[in-house]
Amino acid sequence: MHLRCFILTNFGDYMVDFSDELSQIRTARTAQKRKRFYKSRLDNYKFELLKLHEQGASLGDLQFFLTQKRIKVVASTIHRWLKNNV
Repeated sequence: MHLRCFILTNFGDYMVDFSDELSQIRTARTAQKRKRFYKSRLDNYKFELLKLHEQGASLGDLQFFLTQKRIKVVASTIHRWLKNNV
């Protein structure tokens, strides 16, 4: 829970409320950070990847499997995909 803090600063003859400015910035940043939903190239091999992973295949083994299927992918991408799909 965020406590709303009002900071009023005197700039010459007027007072500025920075909490409104901060809320506008956070709203704009949230809109920028929205997740993009698109299908992964790894989803086409979901069954095979999960079964190989269950059998104890390393990330390098999975990467080699995908290379044989003509899919060039970095091991960290496979790790991220497994984290979301296991």
